[in-house]
Amino acid sequence: MRIERLEPDHAFSRQSQRELEALLRQPADNKVRPCPGCSVPCPCCGSPTCTCNCSSACPYAPEEMSSDPHDHPIEPGIVPLVYSLYTVPECRPCWSCEGHEDSSGRLRKLPRAWFYVRSLVHADLVAEYLAELRIARKLSHPWLLCVVNWGDAVDTAFSIEPKLIPDQEPILHRLRRDVRTIAGGLLADIKLLARRRMADLEAVLTGTSR
Repeated sequence: MRIERLEPDHAFSRQSQRELEALLRQPADNKVRPCPGCSVPCPCCGSPTCTCNCSSACPYAPEEMSSDPHDHPIEPGIVPLVYSLYTVPECRPCWSCEGHEDSSGRLRKLPRAWFYVRSLVHADLVAEYLAELRIARKLSHPWLLCVVNWGDAVDTAFSIEPKLIPDQEPILHRLRRDVRTIAGGLLADIKLLARRRMADLEAVLTGTSR
């Protein structure tokens, strides 16, 4: 069958444009602390807002990013991805797992990070970013953006997780390396994709073709 394209919806396109503009204005973690409510004094100057020590390697990040910091800090192997999601506006992490092996060394749980997002365009950009990493062969496995059923939550939750390949046993240390790769360019590369998307939306709104 031939799949027809949707007719342009200018109201939706304008809303997407506004959301992309907000994304492009989002400061990096060297400008604003991404961890919610963090007020840990800077080791250099003592300021509770200084960002000179902000990174996923911050020893306080696993607790500062968790809603239950004492009993359930973010697991070390997934910290980089959770941290990078906090740098993206609209993306609010809600659950994560660094992946685990059983006693025989076989993978028992996949590494993954779940997050809420109310902006469809943000979710689409994350999916496009993961696809570009796969096409560029920068990951050991393809990683996908999936919609997940998260209890009775009103908001939609998505999961960044690896896709299992038939006849290929996933190896945890490679998947955790993928986690670091995905986290490393998340905000910067999504902004590049956002600029491209802005041009596409402008063409829709002005009736010009690209």
